[in-house]
Amino acid sequence: MGYVSIYRKWRPQNFSEVVGQEDIVKTLKNALKTGRLSHAYLFCGPRGTGKTSTARIFAKAINCQNRGTDKSNVEPCNNCESCISITNGSNVDIIEFDAASHRGVDDAEDLVKRVSYLPNILKKKIYIIDEVHMLTTHSFNALLKTIEEPPEHVIFILATTEPDKVIPTILSRCQRFNFKPIKSDSITGKLKTIASAENIDINDAALSLIAKYSGGSQRDANVILEKLASIDEKKIKVEDVAALLGAVDFEILFELTNILIEKNVSDVLFFEHRLKESYQNLRIFVEEFVNHLQQLFIIKNYESSFEILNLNAEYKEKYLDQANLITGSFLQYCIKLFSSLYKEIRINEGSEILFRTTLISAVTTDASNTENTEKIKINDLQNKIAGFDKEIENVKLALQGMQTNIGDISDIINNKTGILENTQTKKSQILLEKEKVIDKKENIEFNDSSEKHKSTINGIDIETDMSKDKVRKSAAKTEISPDNNFVDEIKSGWDRICSAIKSKEKGIPLCAMFIEARKIKINKTRIFFYLPDNSQFHKDNLNKTENIKKIEASIKEVTGKDFTASFFFENEGEDFVNLRNPGEHVKKPVTEAARENESSSEIPGQNTDLIKKQLSNQFSKVREKTEKINDFNGEEEAVVSKSDEYDYFAKKFEIKEKKSGN
Repeated sequence: MGYVSIYRKWRPQNFSEVVGQEDIVKTLKNALKTGRLSHAYLFCGPRGTGKTSTARIFAKAINCQNRGTDKSNVEPCNNCESCISITNGSNVDIIEFDAASHRGVDDAEDLVKRVSYLPNILKKKIYIIDEVHMLTTHSFNALLKTIEEPPEHVIFILATTEPDKVIPTILSRCQRFNFKPIKSDSITGKLKTIASAENIDINDAALSLIAKYSGGSQRDANVILEKLASIDEKKIKVEDVAALLGAVDFEILFELTNILIEKNVSDVLFFEHRLKESYQNLRIFVEEFVNHLQQLFIIKNYESSFEILNLNAEYKEKYLDQANLITGSFLQYCIKLFSSLYKEIRINEGSEILFRTTLISAVTTDASNTENTEKIKINDLQNKIAGFDKEIENVKLALQGMQTNIGDISDIINNKTGILENTQTKKSQILLEKEKVIDKKENIEFNDSSEKHKSTINGIDIETDMSKDKVRKSAAKTEISPDNNFVDEIKSGWDRICSAIKSKEKGIPLCAMFIEARKIKINKTRIFFYLPDNSQFHKDNLNKTENIKKIEASIKEVTGKDFTASFFFENEGEDFVNLRNPGEHVKKPVTEAARENESSSEIPGQNTDLIKKQLSNQFSKVREKTEKINDFNGEEEAVVSKSDEYDYFAKKFEIKEKKSGN
């Protein structure tokens, strides 16, 4: 037989040769002893940990001819025809199925068809499906029923490195065994056995380095050993392993740590030079050195540290000695320093300069001062945090006060709003009252139902019965009636007035409110527009000074006359014209007495002095009422003086007398 590679030649052939999987081996042996064999097994774990080898050993143990009925004997004999044929891979009843290359549904269906056939030689037909996670979902579904209820003569052993990719319905139907990475000590022991049998001269330090870089895989360690044996037939050294793998020797890590502890500047510079000459990958070296420092920290601070660290036995004493030499503060400082270096080396160029700078800082900086500085910084930060807490409390108190003030302000605003609304209502009432007062001035009635008044005119005593006589005077300015041309002109020119308003700045929304006016009344130079009673918003905005000016200017553009515009609710006015229905003229009911007064154009036998006196008394009352209205509104409006009112009405009555004389 030709040359066979070391990893194939030294594949385990019985349970005792399986490395690092003691728990799994024990479980399988007990199943063989008790005869409690499952119909399906799932072996999962990293590569090179013995999954396929254990499956073959288990298959040999089940079908070994020399075990016979002795259930206590669980190891395969490896001498009978069955064991030899399984070891050679020539037994037709042991089917190894590579799911990576046969992953289709057709391959799965073909396997299902062959399951029904009885074994040719062995007691059980064993299907070993390697890399089972590579099967497609349809293939898994094709195997599902068979794996759940296979024939009595069939056992499935599935192997995978990625169990998370196996569908749950398959996982639930198998006994699962998790193979763990093999420890360095176990790999080193196996390598010693192989090196001794293969006449390979290699020291323990080199074997330990191989075990470290094998990643817990015995197969990878065997391959590295075989490669080293091919490079040099003489004794293999640690340097050879480091050169082959680009690895870092443990001794170099211990050496650098001792230099840092001694704070020897010349030694650390020479060390950097030697490392540079060896063409060592600095990123890998710094990573390994940080890992070395962290292991020292664990050993220094954890009693059962070797239970959680994967270290070779020959280095445990060195780790303990070095952990006792280095102080905790300096160790933490170095871990932080070189961890930062590792981050910078990964993303920046010029790693040699960064590495040299870090080494110099490590041997020249006093870790105790650094620790004190850090404590000072921490104290400062704590003080700042305490200050922030106080400020936060003050802000909270201020916010609470502000919330209280906001509540008070809200109440004040609500009160002011109510007062403002009442004031606006009162202003509207005042304007209406003023209008009524003006009308009252223009339509004063004198009535005395029981007394006779006596006066002298030109030396002649005149007695006049005033019981039913009433005097009514017209306004100083001629009132423009609803039938006047101005009303008709505004009604006919309504669209032009609206267009004129729209042309002003912000005129479109103003026009939208203006067209809500339904009724109009013109009194001399004043024009009153009446809005629906629920149009408070429109009324408030239309009565604003800037909007009134725009509306008055627009009316002047159309009519050519200066009007003073005001807006009221419909329930606040009387005797107005409906703009929506031009034929409708709304007017309050007129009493019979009012009709008599309107029809009386002459007053026979008036006593002029008495009339003047009565006029004076009436206008005094009107004047007092007007002054009260002006004081409440806070506006200084021109009020018709007493003498002006008197002269006006006196003049009107003289005209009346002249007419009656004629």
